[in-house]
Amino acid sequence: MLGPKAFLYFRPEFSARIAGGQDILVAGEGWGTGSSREQAVWALKGAGVQAVIAKSFAYIHKRNLVNEALPFLIVDDEEFHAALRDGDELQVDPDTGTVTLGGRTYQGEPLAAAMREIIASGGLVPAVRKSLAA
Repeated sequence: MLGPKAFLYFRPEFSARIAGGQDILVAGEGWGTGSSREQAVWALKGAGVQAVIAKSFAYIHKRNLVNEALPFLIVDDEEFHAALRDGDELQVDPDTGTVTLGGRTYQGEPLAAAMREIIASGGLVPAVRKSLAA
């Protein structure tokens, strides 16, 4: 039960906000640095996070997002980050790499087909099981 403890000492309201529907996490550069274990992604998923948007990701953390089937999007558009306010409603499409904020659509980096397939399968282990069964 890592989810309810996610960001407890940094943002004590985090879990309640996620439960209230603010379930897309937006971060800056190097998101996930120092979070090389899958438990970091488990905590986000356990809290109810549905997607993560960042300017860039630490490599191992990004792999764990894929392996644990948590959609993410790289958006390094400074206008997007400058326009975004805490609590804004976002629409994310990892397949096309777009995020919509206030009626404006920003282009990020679409996920590679292999990453989308693993995430759609529910993560790396289910994707491998599916592949071996075929």
